[in-house]
Amino acid sequence: MVDRRAQVELLATRYGLVTNEGLLASVFWGLSDKAAERFLTLLLKERRLNSFPLVGRKRYYTLTSEAAREYGVDGGRCELPMGAQALLQNFAMMAFC
Repeated sequence: MVDRRAQVELLATRYGLVTNEGLLASVFWGLSDKAAERFLTLLLKERRLNSFPLVGRKRYYTLTSEAAREYGVDGGRCELPMGAQALLQNFAMMAFC
């Protein structure tokens, strides 16, 4: 079985981003909102995820360039916030799936 860290990183690789709500619907199904927040905080401290503003106080997370390279993804595109079109497309794909 794949551990939660790998599941979160694979979701970020597949969809380009993850959100707290997206993780609650997939990886942390049945757990509290706080559990997902704590796990995201852990991955931020370990420099596995970057955090960017989404709307209001909500944030979205992408892999760091080092973590992206481990999954065979171009790490250069992970360090900056997404443009409006990319953010919309990736967020919609993640929310749908």
